[in-house]
Amino acid sequence: MNLEWLRYFCAVVESGGFKQAARKVYRTQPAVSMGIRSLEKSVGQMLLDRRTGRPTPSGTLLYDRAKVLLRQLDDLNRELADFGSEESKALRVGASDTTAIHLLPALLRQFRNAFPDTAITLVSRSSDAVAALVAEGTLDLGLVTLPESRRDLEARPVFTQRLVWVSPPAERPGDNRPMAKIPAEDTPLILLDEQTRAGRIIRNWLARRQFPHRPFLTCGSFEVIRQYIAEGLGAGFLPEDMTADGTLPALPCNAMEDPPVLTIGVVYREGGYLTRRARVFLEILETSDAPTLLRPRESTAVAGPSRRRSR
Repeated sequence: MNLEWLRYFCAVVESGGFKQAARKVYRTQPAVSMGIRSLEKSVGQMLLDRRTGRPTPSGTLLYDRAKVLLRQLDDLNRELADFGSEESKALRVGASDTTAIHLLPALLRQFRNAFPDTAITLVSRSSDAVAALVAEGTLDLGLVTLPESRRDLEARPVFTQRLVWVSPPAERPGDNRPMAKIPAEDTPLILLDEQTRAGRIIRNWLARRQFPHRPFLTCGSFEVIRQYIAEGLGAGFLPEDMTADGTLPALPCNAMEDPPVLTIGVVYREGGYLTRRARVFLEILETSDAPTLLRPRESTAVAGPSRRRSR
């Protein structure tokens, strides 16, 4: 049984097709198809239903075992590299656009000062996508909006983001009207897509206050929302630091009591091996005193890295 065949097989199961799997493992589709046929021949059983693309019962058994085996092998390779002169000089991190733009630069600069020879890969995706990439081993660490529901990941809260209400420049709201009257009924709303974790938190916050939230426009990025608000197309929520960091013209904000708050956490594979450089960056995340990073208001007991990772 060839390990590459197992990788192809797991990729087909996880991506739902040969074409998608080929992209995932950086091989041609014929190469993946040939590998699957060779794997089926070696075990003497059909592993995939060619009509549906789903694994057969024996394929499901093989996938469950192979997934664990491949993850352990990847962890072993990284751990062995840390022992020798071929230590991994890579750090793979995932985060949302907002976190990558506004919070990570100072932290990555601090890390680079300690490890200037590191090749850093920064992947910008939604929290759900980042968590999936961490779980499959493509990323070492991910910064996501909590809570994290995946059982194959460990999560630790590292900072919070207060959200503020931002109105179009033309409105210039100078009063302190209560949130119940903001926005006015004729103010177009621009909200994060409810498929995003932050978008769901915002909508739940509005729903708890029985506030109508039929948006004029939805999107998946705070960066897009900020630009559209600046263009006068509507009003919406933004992280507080996006309106106060001075890098863009300040937008008028209304103070709110008990504003919605996002808790951002770092996730990594449960029981997986973190390279020395990943552990250092994790420590930087947890100890940074950067002014834009607000510590979580309440300490959350979350399992930390296993002892075997530290030397």
